[in-house]
Amino acid sequence: MFDYDDLSGGRKGPTYREKIKGALLALKEAIRGGSSLPAIKKFLDAAPEEYRFINAALRKGVASGFFIKNKGKYKLSKEAKAGPRKKKKKKKKKKKKKKCYNFMIRSPTGTRCRPGPRTPCGVGAVSGNRRMKLHQYYRGKGPFLKLRRLSKRTTKAGGKIYECVRRKSSRKKSPAKKKKSPAKKKSPVKKMFTEITDVEGDTYTFYQQGQQWYGQTENMKWRKTGTPYLLLEKNRSEVALIEQDGKVIFDVKKVTQLEGGGPTYREQITGALLALKDAISLPDIKKFLSATPKQYRFINAALAKGVEDGYFIKNGGRYKLSKEAKAGPKKTTKCRDFKMRSPKGSPCRPGPRTPCKGKGPFLTRRRLSNRQTKKGGKIYECVNKKPRAKIVNITEITDKDGFKETYYQRGKGKQWYEWKEDHSYHRLENMKERRTRRPALLSKKNRSEVALIKQDGKVIFDASD
Repeated sequence: MFDYDDLSGGRKGPTYREKIKGALLALKEAIRGGSSLPAIKKFLDAAPEEYRFINAALRKGVASGFFIKNKGKYKLSKEAKAGPRKKKKKKKKKKKKKKCYNFMIRSPTGTRCRPGPRTPCGVGAVSGNRRMKLHQYYRGKGPFLKLRRLSKRTTKAGGKIYECVRRKSSRKKSPAKKKKSPAKKKSPVKKMFTEITDVEGDTYTFYQQGQQWYGQTENMKWRKTGTPYLLLEKNRSEVALIEQDGKVIFDVKKVTQLEGGGPTYREQITGALLALKDAISLPDIKKFLSATPKQYRFINAALAKGVEDGYFIKNGGRYKLSKEAKAGPKKTTKCRDFKMRSPKGSPCRPGPRTPCKGKGPFLTRRRLSNRQTKKGGKIYECVNKKPRAKIVNITEITDKDGFKETYYQRGKGKQWYEWKEDHSYHRLENMKERRTRRPALLSKKNRSEVALIKQDGKVIFDASD
């Protein structure tokens, strides 16, 4: 199959008009009065499949005046020999900027003139003939009593502003000799002492001076070290207590959740009470959980906190679950009619597939709205569908390699569209489409490449028959 969009017959390169022009120039058609069609085809080594493109290019060139036909022979016109005309580049005129008077400056460049550091005070907008009468303008003020100084303010474009200030008197006072004060001693940086106790009961002492850490060795000597790894949060499962300058930073007794990401001790105790189905003592709970002596304090802390919250009930030396603990978390029901919860835990709301009521299922559709719920959830609202033209002549073409293509026609002019493979026949309204020309395999001259053609379910052509 050939692609009709490419004039060169499916190959990248010069057009057939350019090839024929090169052939006529090479055959020296001007001497002989032109070259015949067989001579052009022979020079181009054209295959029989390319003859129609050469004929079409010659026919179109004669109509446009690019080629001249003389009794079966072709030659180039004067315009074709001359080639395309070169465009002359226009020179851009530069705008001349006016000079600033009275030592004024442009800050930044391209803005209007403003007073500079050497502009005399009171001259802001004085120009022209008035510059010659500045001595009258300064009468009573004194031109040497003021000067320009860079201001902290700036223009809208970020330019500098020089403002007028009074000069200081020219008399210089002899500066009084200052007594040299004794150099102050720098106060030493305080040391921050930190004691870390691990789960096994070993204690390590560090101190920090500035940003440098120092650790104590076995010989009770201090040496430089990095940040203690037990201070990092990811290693808190190995730490029991951290004190810094006498203040407790971390205490594992207040933590009831395992660092490994497993169930909390409260959840483990709940499972033990549900399994034994009775109020049980603390030793029985530890025995059921097969806890080690290192875990006893975590179990005790979880039970004490649970009794305060009302999650566990203590009766004598035995523990049992409350009604709320036995009931467990509330179960959420499933949403019907393709509704959804946005965000999770909120009531059911219409989703993108929820049908609209009142106007018929095929006249409306759901679309994501710009509005949101109070909790930031999505809202899908009903809108009217755009009317579509009827789809006609759904055509399936199967070539001999087994590859299937589907096309259809739609609109007043019966425009052809290509039907992509990822959509089924039952979703005509929502399918993605792409405009195309009339399928080349429908023409009779290409029937040698076709195995089967169906149109609206009826077989039009079958190569096996």
